[in-house]
Amino acid sequence: MLFKLIKKDILIIRGLFRWGCLLLLLVPVLLSSAHSVIDSSYSFLFMSELGFLLFGQALSVEESKSPDATAVLLSTPYHRRTLVAAKYIEFILLFVVCFIINHIIFVLIAPSYLGNFADITYVWLLLILLISIYLPIECKHGVNRSKYIFAAVTIIISIGPLYISYITDEFTILPDVLISDAISGKVLGIIFIVLSIIILSVSIIVSNAIFARTDL
Repeated sequence: MLFKLIKKDILIIRGLFRWGCLLLLLVPVLLSSAHSVIDSSYSFLFMSELGFLLFGQALSVEESKSPDATAVLLSTPYHRRTLVAAKYIEFILLFVVCFIINHIIFVLIAPSYLGNFADITYVWLLLILLISIYLPIECKHGVNRSKYIFAAVTIIISIGPLYISYITDEFTILPDVLISDAISGKVLGIIFIVLSIIILSVSIIVSNAIFARTDL
């Protein structure tokens, strides 16, 4: 059932899907070829956030055109928790695909700029935090009101990673406060993974609780 729901959402935005994939592919290609201080971890973050904006906004627009679609789905064997799970899986799959493509491109074009384990897991933590905040809000207020979050994220990433190269010659995605000689990158990465799992689990529980009480 989850696969059918994911396939349904892809078909809904099929007009944008191919062009969106091409645009996302350009992100690591351009950044890996720029010979700047930006490594693969930031490229992964920028690529994933852009994918979140493109496909998430497209889904929101299409779903807003048929406000009764969710109620119709729930009249079938689909359960509310299944719809919630599908949303989380869709975005996580998007991030996984972005990570794989981004990593392969950097290996081929700029292997010296590959992010380390701590940087990559930190990006995953940020992405999990993004959907963990957004999806409960969407369950609570619907896609129409939640779309303003997309605008906020757009403003955050609109500066673009290339401007960072003009600010510092030693850019790192990890805040300085998290970098310590006493904690190895491996341990820090494991901490980020555990935090991601906890945050995601709490978010799913909250989303299910909200959606269970929502009138459709």
